[in-house]
Amino acid sequence: MKKTIRRAAATVAVAAVVAGAAFGLAPANASSPVNRTPNTLPTNLSLQSGQYRMSTGGQYILRMQTDGNLVEVGNGRAIWSSKTGGHPGAYFKMQTDGNAVVYTSNGKPLWSTQTAKAGVEVEGEVAVGKDGYWVVRRNTGQVVWRSPGAGTSSMGGGYAELETGWYLYNGPAQLIMQSDGNLVSYVNGKAVWSSGTSGHAGAAAFVDPNGDFDVEALDGTGPIVWFHHGVAGTSGAALSLSTTGVVTLAQGSKVLWRS
Repeated sequence: MKKTIRRAAATVAVAAVVAGAAFGLAPANASSPVNRTPNTLPTNLSLQSGQYRMSTGGQYILRMQTDGNLVEVGNGRAIWSSKTGGHPGAYFKMQTDGNAVVYTSNGKPLWSTQTAKAGVEVEGEVAVGKDGYWVVRRNTGQVVWRSPGAGTSSMGGGYAELETGWYLYNGPAQLIMQSDGNLVSYVNGKAVWSSGTSGHAGAAAFVDPNGDFDVEALDGTGPIVWFHHGVAGTSGAALSLSTTGVVTLAQGSKVLWRS
């Protein structure tokens, strides 16, 4: 059986669409980071409408949407939002007083991290981490604000993928898409399950809108080297990781597969 590989670029393009209406997501459009450090936003710089920051490797993206909502997406779903939609042209600024603020296009504040240091200019930055947290930190390295939800322990419900080096985690457990093509679940550093697909460097894991869960080769036409998919009518299925390292594919409360 063969299937064409789906890449990270496709995920970025559809992330805002599949991540969930509860976060007020707007469709993503062509955009780019605003400087050469794509995971940080230094003091006195802003994210304008459509611009973003992403974690090293690209698993997590903090985007200033065109509708005015600041949203973080990971593995194809929203994990945090400023809930400031309905303000087209809004922007997000890392200020010299240490506060990170979403403003309307005419300069009215909508949301902030409330990290200002009154009367003092503070060098700092916004940073999006590989663990899914985005933080505000001083130039000393001190973290003064951290997003409420770190990373994600599940993916799916539409379209989601794990590229090489990307992972789900839940407490001591991690599900990692390794560079050798093996998808492995670890608990406290000990492997407890794998897809058995080592030797396929660059492979990626996917949950698609039909509920299929598979690991695909990178060459664009290569075979699905390992996969499991649910029965007919399982659209919206999601893959989740438990704290004990168990990987489950389910549609709501209906379990379709478990490691």
